[in-house]
Amino acid sequence: MADVEEDSRATRERFFTKNSLDKIDETRLASLPPPADEPQMELNSIDLTGIIPADITPKLQETQKCLSSTYSWETTEEDRDLKKWCFVYKNKSSFDMTVKMDFTDSSHLEYNTDHRQEGDQVWAEVPPFQETIVLIITADNRQGWSLTSSVNMKFSTAKNGASNDYLEQEILERCNQFKDLGMPRGSSIVHWLHEVGSYFIDLDFSPLNNSIYDHSGKNPPPSSLTSAVWRRVRDFVEKEPIIVNTIHPNDVQQGQLGDCWILSSITALAEHPELVEKLLVTQRVNQVGLFQVQLCVRGLWQTITLDEYLPCTPQGSPKFTKAQQNELWVSLLEKGFAKTYGSYQRIIEGDASHGMTMLTGNPVRTMRFKDQTEEILWTQMLNSAGAEEDLLTVSTSLGKSKLVETGLQTKHSYTVLDAKEGGGVRLLQIRNPWGHGEWRGAWSDTSELWTDEMRQIFNPTSDSDDGTFWMAFEDVLKYFSRMTICYCNLGVSATRLPVSIGISESDNMFKFVQVKVQVPSSGKISWIGLHQWDARIRDAPSYADITCLIFKKEGDAYIPHSAFINYKNFSFEEVNLTAGSYEFTVFTSGRDLGMEIMRDVTITLHKDCECMVECFSVDNMEVLRHRLIDYSKTGDSMEYLEGRLKMFYIHKSIHVWSVQNVCEDYEIEITAKLGLNNMHTCVFLDEGVEPISISVGIQSEKLVTAAVIKDYKKNSGLTRNMDMTGRPVS
Repeated sequence: MADVEEDSRATRERFFTKNSLDKIDETRLASLPPPADEPQMELNSIDLTGIIPADITPKLQETQKCLSSTYSWETTEEDRDLKKWCFVYKNKSSFDMTVKMDFTDSSHLEYNTDHRQEGDQVWAEVPPFQETIVLIITADNRQGWSLTSSVNMKFSTAKNGASNDYLEQEILERCNQFKDLGMPRGSSIVHWLHEVGSYFIDLDFSPLNNSIYDHSGKNPPPSSLTSAVWRRVRDFVEKEPIIVNTIHPNDVQQGQLGDCWILSSITALAEHPELVEKLLVTQRVNQVGLFQVQLCVRGLWQTITLDEYLPCTPQGSPKFTKAQQNELWVSLLEKGFAKTYGSYQRIIEGDASHGMTMLTGNPVRTMRFKDQTEEILWTQMLNSAGAEEDLLTVSTSLGKSKLVETGLQTKHSYTVLDAKEGGGVRLLQIRNPWGHGEWRGAWSDTSELWTDEMRQIFNPTSDSDDGTFWMAFEDVLKYFSRMTICYCNLGVSATRLPVSIGISESDNMFKFVQVKVQVPSSGKISWIGLHQWDARIRDAPSYADITCLIFKKEGDAYIPHSAFINYKNFSFEEVNLTAGSYEFTVFTSGRDLGMEIMRDVTITLHKDCECMVECFSVDNMEVLRHRLIDYSKTGDSMEYLEGRLKMFYIHKSIHVWSVQNVCEDYEIEITAKLGLNNMHTCVFLDEGVEPISISVGIQSEKLVTAAVIKDYKKNSGLTRNMDMTGRPVS
């Protein structure tokens, strides 16, 4: 069943992307029926029968979030001439509402309430979309009374979320109706929708609760997610909606999601509007409510089709990220990430490097400040933010208590917009992706350090809280812990090679790939990337280790050049391979693959030239063994048995150990013992738990082991011991 659904999904995506939708003239197609009315949240009302006389009309006061109804009437009870009031409050919002009614200056009143009362004051807590009687007041007309009141309302994040079951059911029915139309067909998805008279609904990322939150985190989803409702663009944009008009970093306004790793990357990208425009496949709003954006997922560019539903506050605008002036481009990019990962909940928190490479497809590097000198860091910041086309973010990791007076947020990513040196200081211009909340220290917006001379050099903004601020380089090093650079050099392109490695399900053979590359004179491959599915994506497998051995051809032989390994969803290695012939061998250890024993991997080559590239799938294990043996010889070596036996060992990236019998008159038996700490050997070799016995014939070499780290977040190591004996060849 899952395979059938995946095939249907793939078929739909191919159909959606077969045409350029912006070029379709919808005025020449069949007219669409009027769109259905927006389903409304079901507000729970209380039954006032027996409490309020049926013929009493209330005095109403209504705001966007609240409706208050005040009933008053005359009555008699046991020969008493009474005046009564009933105060009813309805919470129309997705927030918890606290109503405080104060009757301090009143006299001779009797209060009846189910809520907290202290003297002449009453506090009532009203959950989202609920209604309650705050208070009933009774006064005796024969005694004389006075009533004066004040009301104060506060709204806070809902403790238990908001129930939108009614709205969910309404949209589910629309999804089912759209599904009943069958598989789309014809010239394009837009043509088909006009033919069947329907507006687009994305069945692969339906506008239902499980696309906002799917309980994928360790804790229950926050109320910022559970209180969101799906609204169509046509429902919350009063004027004509537009996807993009102008692109500027200050356009980006982060909402209540907590995905600053994406938003700081988008803000950095907005410094180069042409890069943002490349991501917007559709740049004008069509009648059918269909949008397309482009993201680089697992190292491959993918066009992602979206419907017009966005998570919003009830009766309000987008709850998460949005742009200024009702432009949709930021919200659509964020939704593209959410669809890729499976829900909005899955994109809460993350690494800015992930956001950057998905938005650009380019190599990224993260530099921890404690690992570098100040001069190296400043030079990199100056080059990346001040001069080149690179994108740059910085991240905080200090605890909240150490940042409380600074205006900075803990575990938060900021975009670096500029770096300048002048007037004897080094300053960086930084932006909070929230669009507000700024640094309060030296060189902040209101700092007295801004003389007329310094203003001329750095040109700071006068807006007191737009999220953009200047900060001294030494303070950046003090309060931030790392920076992420995305290399967007002009003239660099990428070759993207989707491959499969692991253990074949059909014949149980170990599979790896080899890539042959010819780099022309004056050309260079700057980076190589290894990519696999991000484990946070819904239904994605856990990470596999992926190793790349790089060999360069010298004469008739390939000589080891370098190696690197990827333990996460991607890894980039700066290689700077100049003119020549190269071979890349890419494989996984094959351990701990779980149910997904063949893994989809993408190899990316980032270069400034056109290269001849050939890619082969290989199952000949002797080829891989010999490449590993050759690579081991670039490390340490020792001799035993009077020089008859050579041992080679390297522990850069992958740990490889080999032996070589160089004599012609002795066969050698060795027993190797491994101590594996958070490491495992490749599946085509002994596990290493028990001693490994190997016979090394005359003039031959053998691979003892090749091992990689199990969990890259933990300490690891490998110890080795070897016993050997030799016997003459008769």
